This record gives sequence, structure tokens and C-alpha cells, in this order.
Amino acid sequence: MSLAVRYNDSLGFNLQKYEEKIMSEEKETTIVVMNNGPYRILGENITIKDAAGNTFGLAGRTVVSLCRCGHSENKPFCDGTHARIGFQSEVQARELPPPIPKL
Repeated sequence: MSLAVRYNDSLGFNLQKYEEKIMSEEKETTIVVMNNGPYRILGENITIKDAAGNTFGLAGRTVVSLCRCGHSENKPFCDGTHARIGFQSEVQARELPPPIPKL
């Protein structure tokens, strides 16, 4: 697998090493919410579909970033606009409450 080497100062770590660690530890597709950035999807079999059920051609990618700021010109994919507009959203994992039973 080859990944572009990037260092994100706002995250304070090497993104490539982080992604390689996730890919080696996880056998399933993983979604990482990047602070002040996109949703980063890592996995060997990523499938993304539009509302009509059509599949996006990902050209064999094992890492894909989806826009979280809402300003990408290439939605649903991230184009880096979040950095230019100063998008801020830091997230920490937490437990969700149980789902409400359907009646």
C-alpha cells in the first residue's frame, strides 16, 4: 500500500504512520473522524454509494476522505477546503445511548 506522506500540524502527528497502524490493526473498514478535518475511511474493500444506489469508482483506494465541513467542491469527497476556511470541530469517541425501540 502506498500513501502520501503528510504531516498535519493541527493534529500533531504523522498521518501516514497513523493510517498504517490502523490498517495493520483492523481487518474491517474503519472510519476516523479527523479533528478539524474530514471523515477518513480506511479499509481493503471500501464501497461508497450515492442516494440512487450507484457506486463511486474509487480506483482501488484503501484510504478515502469524505467532506465534513460541507464546503468541498468535490462532494462527498474532501478537497482540503476545511483547512482554507478554518473549519473547527474536535471530536472524542463516546458511548451512544441505546437506540429507541421501534413500535
